Amino acid sequence: MTDHMIPPASKLSDNMASKLFQYLGLSYYLKSPTCSRANNPYTPSQQGWNNLCTRNVTLSDLTDPLSCYLDYTCSTVDCCIDVEKVGRTLMASLSIDHCQQKLTIQLERLNKDVSLLNYTWGTQEQLNLLGVLRADFSVHNLESEDSYLVNLDLQICFETTGPCVFSTSVLSNVKLPQTKCDWSAGKDFSLTKWLSEKYLTRPVGSDSLPQWAVLQLREDLGLSRFLSDQQCYNITNQFMITDDGWNSECVNDVSLPDISGSGVVCSIPTSCTALECCVDTPLLNTSIQTSLSIIDCRNTLHVQIGERQTSIRLNEVPYGIENTFSMFGIVKLIYQIDKLSLEKAYNLNVNISVCYETGGPCQINVQVFNNTILNQTTCTDEGFLDKAFSLTKWLTDRGLTTSSPATDVTANDLIMDLGLNDYMGPTSRCDLTTPPYSLAVKGWTNECSNLTKAGLDLTGDIACHIPSTCNSMTCCIQSDLLRRSLFTSIDLNTCLYTMTVTIEDHQHEIQLLNYKWGTNEEIQLHGAFRLKYVVNNIPSQGKFAVDASIHVCFEAGKSPCRNVYNVMKTSDLLFPSCDSLLNMMPFKVVS
Repeated sequence: MTDHMIPPASKLSDNMASKLFQYLGLSYYLKSPTCSRANNPYTPSQQGWNNLCTRNVTLSDLTDPLSCYLDYTCSTVDCCIDVEKVGRTLMASLSIDHCQQKLTIQLERLNKDVSLLNYTWGTQEQLNLLGVLRADFSVHNLESEDSYLVNLDLQICFETTGPCVFSTSVLSNVKLPQTKCDWSAGKDFSLTKWLSEKYLTRPVGSDSLPQWAVLQLREDLGLSRFLSDQQCYNITNQFMITDDGWNSECVNDVSLPDISGSGVVCSIPTSCTALECCVDTPLLNTSIQTSLSIIDCRNTLHVQIGERQTSIRLNEVPYGIENTFSMFGIVKLIYQIDKLSLEKAYNLNVNISVCYETGGPCQINVQVFNNTILNQTTCTDEGFLDKAFSLTKWLTDRGLTTSSPATDVTANDLIMDLGLNDYMGPTSRCDLTTPPYSLAVKGWTNECSNLTKAGLDLTGDIACHIPSTCNSMTCCIQSDLLRRSLFTSIDLNTCLYTMTVTIEDHQHEIQLLNYKWGTNEEIQLHGAFRLKYVVNNIPSQGKFAVDASIHVCFEAGKSPCRNVYNVMKTSDLLFPSCDSLLNMMPFKVVS
């Protein structure tokens, strides 16, 4: 600016600002019209934000000359900055497309797409518009919370080495919720029309296209980032073609349809509860691995096509309903799972298709499971997934100690590594700061008028509750290390002859008719969160005597648990009042 006899603190005229933009090479990248902080979408504004997100997102206050908005999907932040020195505004935005696994950062007309499939979580990256407008950003995947932890800093600088005229943190460890994906969604597409637009004819016989056309087709279909460089067709052992298209490694006798010549070859692995198939797609010059896995002991259904995948908790699977998992409507895995509780098995129907014409015939359409029965896996509570797990070592490997404060990232990583997310929802089931637990006296909220004492006195980060029905107890524990609460309960229902024991979303129902009273029992989440209990039946007094202790453990083997809470010791829970027709032996109160 001194070269043009302009004081550094002065505002440039429109003419001088235009010359500066041309000199810096900015003119091509500047949007027209410019963003306006006084107009939509930046208004109405509170503390600098127009927040259209209806979910709980904590945003820091913004001040002049910056205004931002968070869109209704809660995944796009768009900002407008007044740059008084040059007499115009500059725009910056960050958007995360969870279902496409893509992050887009934009500075005026300059865009950068980052594939989250290849991104190293937590890595700081920068988009720089010719040194003038700069965005530094990082993202952590808080998978246990179904959210992303996002940081975004913006700077505007007109000096290579001098101070910037504007610098601020827009997002500082802000949790943005992950969008729920419609995995069945596709796009309207016609290969015939696409070929015509590219002046190509439909391949015959070998189904080959020029390489440039293959790459363009993948890109136009949105498949590129989800296709693996490693093909599966007729390469790996489990997909070597056999007479019927199957190479099952399962030792069980499983009835399978003949799928030879379909363009699909499949395998059932040794677990006997999964399906792995390889789909030949010559038009795309590749083969695509598809799979469906039922992992009973992890409470997980995993479905995958190429690099596109999702996991569903088994207790949330819509059994008996047809579901579609699709790679943008081109490759589809349509499945229906029926749970056969008495037989301890699953009845599966699975169809795989490859379709290049929306509403038209498919190039591949094969039913690989047709009322196929797969046995459930028998699970036992065998402790930690990693039999040598040590919290001390786990922290040391991350440069931390047991006294280091827990962060959202370390808590998430610990939950995932321990496998606790198998039975934990994205938010805590209970809260010590809200009723009924906030009303606790000596650790208990007792709403049962017939019990003068609920259980053992409790102190610290635990509270328990007995409802007015008097036949159950729930406990809530705050774990600072996991940065969330832990929930457990025992419910004794003599009307239905059942005892239901719950730890987070892991529920175990026991029939009481032939139950052996006084048995030492335990329910746990992969060794880390345990409820130990003993129940004795005292029918003459219409009550149960209960012992219960809760253990939070982070060392495998025989190491002591980090926290042990003795909750009940021969403490009473009462028979509930039942309908007169149900108030019968063996739980009818003896008068």
